[in-house]
Amino acid sequence: DRPVEMPEGKGADGTLRDSDVLFRTVAETASDAIIVIDEDSKILFVNSSTERIFGYLKDELLGQQLTILMPDYFRHVHRQAIQKYVETGKKHLSWDGVELLGLHKNGNEICLEISFGEFVRDGKRIFTGICRDRTERKRFEQERHQLAAIVESSEDAIVSKNLKGIIQSWNRGAERIFGYTAEEVIGKHISMLAVRERIDEIPQILERIRRGGRIDPFQTQPRPNYGRVLSISVTISPVRDSS
Repeated sequence: DRPVEMPEGKGADGTLRDSDVLFRTVAETASDAIIVIDEDSKILFVNSSTERIFGYLKDELLGQQLTILMPDYFRHVHRQAIQKYVETGKKHLSWDGVELLGLHKNGNEICLEISFGEFVRDGKRIFTGICRDRTERKRFEQERHQLAAIVESSEDAIVSKNLKGIIQSWNRGAERIFGYTAEEVIGKHISMLAVRERIDEIPQILERIRRGGRIDPFQTQPRPNYGRVLSISVTISPVRDSS
């Protein structure tokens, strides 16, 4: 990101006096794309973040139709919707935080969260769109859902617990092997599965994980819901969050 120069027009106390100058400063420092169009969908203004999100330079967008930033299948819908709104004042969708697909200059679709606004100038409507790029978030959510599906469908027991030993997730493999449903165990201490002779293993394992260590596969004998002691192989690894 290139720095934005502070515009002229500041008062003696250092505050921005001119509303146009203030608008330009806010628009150019915003992390979201800001796009202004007229009733004919002609682009009147874009800020620097529009360049970053869509890949076009400002000069490539000014005077162009907004549909340049839309996938082909959405362009006709947009033209009809804005024409209908100008004629009737009726919106065809929410104007606050709606999720739509945009089109990058390189041809890739990008996930956007868009809020719209309007004002009237010289008797004509002017529309403003504030676009937030959600592509990475969508990709992350898809990967998370895929991983969750893999865990849930595993025949092996996959169990997560916090550093206090409290069970936080419990897949179908764990239900099959240990005989407890997720509702019966989540929120309880992992020691509920241990036989008395091996319960001292748990704090030692948690302390090692707390220090960032990994527990190599080992044999243990938990006690499932149906009473019979099992012989299983266990691997325990730390999973780190953002902090």
